[in-house]
Amino acid sequence: MTQVAKVNDNWFYYWKTSASLWKEKIESFPFNNIIVPIFWAFHVEKPNKYDFGLQRPETDLKIIHEIGQELGKKIIFFLPIGPAPIFSHGGLPPHLIGTLSQNPQGHAYAVLNKEKIYNKIYSYFDPNIFKEFGNFVKVLGEYFETEKISRDLYGIDCGYFNNKSFVSFFNDRSNCFHKSFAKYIETSMEEDLFPGIKSPQEERKEIKKFTTFIYSLYRKVAQENLHQNWEGELKVVFLGGSTKDFINRAITEDKMNYFNDVLSGINQECLPSIALVDLENDLSIFSKQFNDIVIDTYIPWKFSSSFMEDINYSPLSFFKIFEDENNNIQKNGILSYLEENFGNTFSHFSFEQERNPSFSNDGNIYFIPGSKIDKDQFSKILKFFLNGGKVFVDCQELSTEIKNKMDSFLLENSLKIDKIKFHVNFENVTLGEGRLFLFKGNEFKSIDFEKKKEFWHKVLANMDISHFHLESIPNIRFFWKTRSASPGELNFQEIRRVFIYNSDKSKKKIKGILRKNISLIKIEPEIEKRYENQSDKIEFEIPPQSWILADFGIWA
Repeated sequence: MTQVAKVNDNWFYYWKTSASLWKEKIESFPFNNIIVPIFWAFHVEKPNKYDFGLQRPETDLKIIHEIGQELGKKIIFFLPIGPAPIFSHGGLPPHLIGTLSQNPQGHAYAVLNKEKIYNKIYSYFDPNIFKEFGNFVKVLGEYFETEKISRDLYGIDCGYFNNKSFVSFFNDRSNCFHKSFAKYIETSMEEDLFPGIKSPQEERKEIKKFTTFIYSLYRKVAQENLHQNWEGELKVVFLGGSTKDFINRAITEDKMNYFNDVLSGINQECLPSIALVDLENDLSIFSKQFNDIVIDTYIPWKFSSSFMEDINYSPLSFFKIFEDENNNIQKNGILSYLEENFGNTFSHFSFEQERNPSFSNDGNIYFIPGSKIDKDQFSKILKFFLNGGKVFVDCQELSTEIKNKMDSFLLENSLKIDKIKFHVNFENVTLGEGRLFLFKGNEFKSIDFEKKKEFWHKVLANMDISHFHLESIPNIRFFWKTRSASPGELNFQEIRRVFIYNSDKSKKKIKGILRKNISLIKIEPEIEKRYENQSDKIEFEIPPQSWILADFGIWA
């Protein structure tokens, strides 16, 4: 088995360590980026009175800032916008502890921390909590400004994964939530903003809308008071934080493999965290995976001031998939196809007001649900297409207005339109390098999974994606990342690195077919490899419970 380094996600829990030991502790972190979560309750002396070093040095965040400067470490502050499972009571000050938060099934949220101590999560839908949170971030912002703390600060939404979908600990179905929700509906009806709830589906939609609204109020008050340090919002996935994980961890050691959650986190631009699980002495293949994917790639790419330098890697991505609340994109089989044939090389988001498609010129192919296309989004799609971008649009739930605009655009510009029938109907609109694929998602309901795979294979084969396929077999996982070629690599335009992990107890052989513009540069550690058919086919043999990395050069 290949030697594996210990895993450490560089989170510094200042409230657990004497201030006299902070420098020694921070200096011991093996990586440059140090994440410091801010513990609201720890700074509370009494209601609406806060301590930032006047009474206890352990509450003085300026000291952490100064230690980071002295040691050349990048300090990144995280401010939870809602419950955080790493804190007792989710981070609430004791005098605000009220109603236990509940999931839709009526079960109270709870997590186990690294010490297997039971942490309860409480509802944030109490107006008193919002009021005092606003007071806290106001004082915190004034403190940062007065003490000239210039470090970056992110608001974080803490959650876990359930079937590869992010679930926020802010979500709640307790009596406290329902009381606030009922008042919200009543007020909306009185102001003629809402006719009332007439079905369970409408209720679910309004609950989600209300939850998003209340969360946005917390985020807004934090951003306004910390605007000088505010770098944005980030979702953090706490491995081991789901109800299923709680049950499993209560009866077993932390030997679960969270690799799928880590990849799902990266694909959805969430930060995976091992803050809840005890992996200090873990030398399994998962520790290697976590270090490679999160510590060595995602965190430097996301946070480091030097992340724009060409020598740094970023996650490789060819596709950006946006989902509506009905999960129609998932139903057409594209996610399963990409996971099997392209590994982790895609991003997958919920289509939210705070995270709309940017349509940046980054080479990604976009998938957009028609239900979320308004006039603004429609204009962005057309501009992206006209500039050579590639977009798939599920037209099933396009509004009449947008459908008419689409028909007019296609007719007035005399564009080349190929109407094709292959298991389902779709239109391929072409303009130079631009591609606009139009289809109706409900047509996929009548075809089986194999035909869905055949459809996406045929369509994407014509997209000229400069990549190659490594066969997918059980217990083998891949992670791809990319960087620009360095000055000493003039033969190549881009360098791609793939990590291949074998979690099986037996050795595995992996086969792939290289494209003409892709060359294998190196493999670590050195293992047996074999080429066939004029070097276009390659085969790796990976020992049990082990891993390899392979670098490939992409020619211009």
